[in-house]
Amino acid sequence: VMDHDFDELPTSFAVSPSEAHPDLLGVGFIDGKVRLMKISGDAEEDGKAELESSWDRQQKRSVRQLLFSAEADTLYTLSMNKGLCSYDVETGKRTRVIQQAHDAKPTCAVRLPVNAWHGQTIATGDEEGQVRTWDWRAKEPIICTYEEQQEAVNALVMDGTLLLSASSDGTLAAYEVRRKKLSVCSELNHSELMSIAVTKKFTYVGAGDGHIEVFKRGMYGNILERVESGFEKSVSSLVELRRGLLLTASDEDSALRLLHTEPNKRLGEAGRHGDGGVDQLATTVDAKWIVSLASFDQSIKFIPLQPVLERVPVLRSDSAKKKKGAKVISENFFDGLINKEGDGDDDEEEEDEEGEEGDDSGEDSDASGDGEEEEQEEGEEEEEDDGEVEDEDGEGDEEEE
Repeated sequence: VMDHDFDELPTSFAVSPSEAHPDLLGVGFIDGKVRLMKISGDAEEDGKAELESSWDRQQKRSVRQLLFSAEADTLYTLSMNKGLCSYDVETGKRTRVIQQAHDAKPTCAVRLPVNAWHGQTIATGDEEGQVRTWDWRAKEPIICTYEEQQEAVNALVMDGTLLLSASSDGTLAAYEVRRKKLSVCSELNHSELMSIAVTKKFTYVGAGDGHIEVFKRGMYGNILERVESGFEKSVSSLVELRRGLLLTASDEDSALRLLHTEPNKRLGEAGRHGDGGVDQLATTVDAKWIVSLASFDQSIKFIPLQPVLERVPVLRSDSAKKKKGAKVISENFFDGLINKEGDGDDDEEEEDEEGEEGDDSGEDSDASGDGEEEEQEEGEEEEEDDGEVEDEDGEGDEEEE
């Protein structure tokens, strides 16, 4: 486990999605700096990651989001001044800039699928609920503009051909990218929606009140259930570590909490980062590292992924039923892995009956699972291709060489 401290306050990072370049890391800072770094170190031997800087570029305003293209040859940045830029990863040269990408300050971005329809390569969201899709190679790059949500777009994720948008207005919107229209907007949820993780059967959406809203994949009109995350507020990040295991974080809590799904069980903590909350989570494409950002502490943390997976049991709804009334995990199971804070495992007995109820329903309406799937599967990684970016000089932010 290693923390890398920065002199400036980091606001966002991006890991490479390319298996050919798994060591690339983009970091954006509050002063407008964009930095490309490379990760080295042995996650299995000593668990220590090292970061080496490749290049820095300067923008006028704070960086809000970074995103690599599928082949990791282009790095996109969204800035506080509403600018959308692209950089050549190899040289650091800025290849294009859109000065007014949104009507409001941008918040997030996502890659669109391989050979996306209508040339669409990325999608972006802003503070007023606007979502746009872009063909970065076209002279007129804006393909679609959606304005179905009323408040900030906090997360964008793809589910097949659906572009999911989690908003502070409490709704989850699903846009049909192929047809360029809204598919469905969910019912109004209990609080703002902050983060999204799409798994094989279900989609988990982190909420501002500390709960996780569970939807069946492809059916986003109504939630199936609400799951307690262990956080009092704001589940700001969700990452699937493997099938049936989520890692959750809050920007108001330093804990990195593990949540087993199908059946739902809170397993405790995989670690802690800083004192002021965790702002972002990701895993590297080579499955070596969990990466977390704590802006308040001006640091990025690297936790070896495989030891976490090896020490977390694979639970099934039928085994939970058999072990009703018994502790599924021994008290010292997570010793050396989890920093105990007294609230990680308290909920197990409260939730023991979830698996049994799910088995009796006969329907796929409870994210606790139905015991039909017996095989353990690794989480599938989507390979996405943004295509080549056409070089086009912009007139936006000043660049310091």
